[in-house]
Amino acid sequence: RPKSVSSSSSSGGGLSGGERRRLSLAVELLGGTPRAFFADEPTTGLDSAQAQRVVDLIGSLARERDLPAVLTLHQPRATIWSALDSVVLLAPGGRVCYAGSTDHVLTHFASLGHPCPPGTGAAEFLIDLVTVDTEDAALAVRDEGRIVALAEAFARRTELRIRNDEERKEGEEAKAEESLWEPPPVRSGS
Repeated sequence: RPKSVSSSSSSGGGLSGGERRRLSLAVELLGGTPRAFFADEPTTGLDSAQAQRVVDLIGSLARERDLPAVLTLHQPRATIWSALDSVVLLAPGGRVCYAGSTDHVLTHFASLGHPCPPGTGAAEFLIDLVTVDTEDAALAVRDEGRIVALAEAFARRTELRIRNDEERKEGEEAKAEESLWEPPPVRSGS
């Protein structure tokens, strides 16, 4: 296992930024027995084709090794978005506005009065939802209000889901205990 990786050679050549990024990912994936894979902006600075290759590589290696892969991606193109299973949408200040399946994210926001406009990619729409306009004070106040409402709505739904899961589990445990209970044997008189 290499202790360090040099990005230049003695002949004066070197690796491009994209090649260094891919090499860094490969070194991380090859070392030891990881329990998860984390990559902070692995596609930043890459052209769209290279970005797709990096995400595809991470996805295939994560599936082969049965590892969860957690990536931070800024404005992923539609083909990259469609390869994702789950998304955590963070607003400024680290407020969580959504965490869950990519299959349900647009339905979630539509139910809160924010449908994705026709012709707009999901990732672009989500980024717009949690962006604050810093050029116009009135719009910034509106954006902050929307973000607070989205984060609070997600927190309420999460709490409700947790409470429902706990109640369901308690009900299942009670049923399991009832099915184990047997009445005492009836003794006949002597």
